[in-house]
Amino acid sequence: MELLGFLDADFPAGNPYGDRVQAVPDPWQDAENGVARSFERPPVWLLGSSGYSAQLAAHLGFPFAFAAHLADENLEAALALYRTNFRPSAVLDRPYVIVSSGVMAADDEREAQRQSWAYSHAMMRMSYSKSFVVPTPDEAEAYAYTEQERRVVAMWDAKTMIGTGEQVTAQLNARQQQTQADEMMILNLGHTPSAIHRSTELIADAYGMP
Repeated sequence: MELLGFLDADFPAGNPYGDRVQAVPDPWQDAENGVARSFERPPVWLLGSSGYSAQLAAHLGFPFAFAAHLADENLEAALALYRTNFRPSAVLDRPYVIVSSGVMAADDEREAQRQSWAYSHAMMRMSYSKSFVVPTPDEAEAYAYTEQERRVVAMWDAKTMIGTGEQVTAQLNARQQQTQADEMMILNLGHTPSAIHRSTELIADAYGMP
């Protein structure tokens, strides 16, 4: 809530930030300079991956972005909580949802899977407090996995929509229909920059976008 106080220069009485710290620019700075408000208040979204964040966004009447690329298992329940408990606010009169999904498209399914597996390997390492460096697909394939490590990588890999451009967009369309999201956001998850760029191109082509 302190962030909102900075944006509006409107802290509750007794808040320690109110008299000591100001954002720049903010309405306080404009008032000090004797000018009209010099910037528009940016829209504030709540990004989350749990029911708690969904309920907070609903309570504040804010738009809600759900990180399905991290916790797709919580997606439907979180959106239901958000929509059921939403309170109209000065910001928003009805619930508004973005769903963020991990994707990796390639010219063939095998390459898409290799790129995605490399990213999921890095997520596995992070879960064990190890370096979060995405290995090359060859390095990820050659790694000597324990049974538990392979299960963790597979868990992360299952969160990503993988395949050709048409296959990935079909999965995105199905998720949008399932969730009735107002917007869909994608994250291309892989190792090779050229593969990530190609994934973006293939998905854009499948949707007939520039």
